[in-house]
Amino acid sequence: MYLYQLRASPRGTLLSTSFYMGGDTTSIRLPAGILQSGAYYHLIVAAFVAPTYDVVNRPFNLVDTLPRSSAEAFSGVLTVQ
Repeated sequence: MYLYQLRASPRGTLLSTSFYMGGDTTSIRLPAGILQSGAYYHLIVAAFVAPTYDVVNRPFNLVDTLPRSSAEAFSGVLTVQ
């Protein structure tokens, strides 16, 4: 999951944080201090299928795993009051 803050700047977005979760995850609670009151955000949730991925010995090295497939979903604009 990638959390982007929307900004009025030339780049438009700023990556606030990202998380790696198991395929059976159905919810997540963001740690305190990640979201700023009055700011706008959007989420990208990406699902990966990589049969040769070695999650135990190389947990954050999915990029070099082949074969692999992925799908992404984008949220609407979220805000914090």
